[in-house]
Amino acid sequence: MLLLLFALAPACAPSGGVDDTAADDGVVLTGRLADPAGVPLGDVVLQACASVCYADVSAPDGTFAFALSPGSWSLKVAASDRGDAPLVVPLALAADRDVALTVPRLDPPVPVPDAADDVAVTAGLSLRLSAEGLPGIDAVAAAALPAGAWPPLDGLDGVPTAAFALSPLGAGEDVPFTAEVAGTRAWCTDEAGTAWVRCDAPGEPGVHGRLPHLGTLVVGD
Repeated sequence: MLLLLFALAPACAPSGGVDDTAADDGVVLTGRLADPAGVPLGDVVLQACASVCYADVSAPDGTFAFALSPGSWSLKVAASDRGDAPLVVPLALAADRDVALTVPRLDPPVPVPDAADDVAVTAGLSLRLSAEGLPGIDAVAAAALPAGAWPPLDGLDGVPTAAFALSPLGAGEDVPFTAEVAGTRAWCTDEAGTAWVRCDAPGEPGVHGRLPHLGTLVVGD
């Protein structure tokens, strides 16, 4: 499964912000947000982040757009009041790009226990949670991404079999996970959200590992 988690960066340009270097040799990133039934998702906050962040809000038809410089970016979709899951998507931009993102609803949140315990946050995924490991966080929520509706997986050196999104984005550090799904390897988004890194523990039975933070988790072969 794919797990996607991110923290919205604090320093952002206003909606419609343009990278200073994008005017002459930039790229345009466009896309559309929809739920698993194909219904457009409007009024969702997005960020495109590298050394700086730019913000946009999806239109009623789910569309959004950014003018950026070429390079590695993190496209971040914030959780909504409707319960839509947050997403973090690393993108390597060398030319104009259009992406379609399927955003599921989060499962009901699960409380964070006082003492460390393995907690099932959604079907096929458990996290070892504790109040000490997640200070100030009362609950964690997750969602599985629909099979075949993965976001772009730029630079991921494997074949995904499952995908998840977690909330709150960016929370925690070095969070242990167990994925009871098909697959032998796991990838997470790095701290910046601009690249995939291996986060499984080789040699252990099943797919186990540690999330750098609540962000994107992909399981596959």
